[in-house]
Amino acid sequence: MQTAVYGASVETSLFGKVGFTFNNRGQLLELSWRKGFSEEASQLAQLRAPCPSLPELRKYIEDYARGCGPQFPGAYVFPQTAAFSTKVYKVVEKLKPGQSFSYQQVAELAGSSKACRAVGNIMGKNPLPLVIP
Repeated sequence: MQTAVYGASVETSLFGKVGFTFNNRGQLLELSWRKGFSEEASQLAQLRAPCPSLPELRKYIEDYARGCGPQFPGAYVFPQTAAFSTKVYKVVEKLKPGQSFSYQQVAELAGSSKACRAVGNIMGKNPLPLVIP
């Protein structure tokens, strides 16, 4: 597991406070709006290159909320998980704004048509929910 070095918090109308944490290479490790996370993220070192800037993060969240967002404005660390979980994340990473799949469809595309409950559990643990929806 990588260590968060940089952090930031963005206030949004749709999600409330969203916290972002980055490693020492500026790659996104986690983003979340869970209670207390944005405060934890804000206590880390302030963002600096190669991390995306605070205005870039704010614009990303605003665009995402409107359903027209581009890809995340920086690099991110793909969640380190079991093989099937990685397949699931790779399937949903390819979703375009406004597109959705059922857990059953994701399970089928990930190569295990009967694993829809497992897909639900995997997605519930996704540390990058607005990047890998």
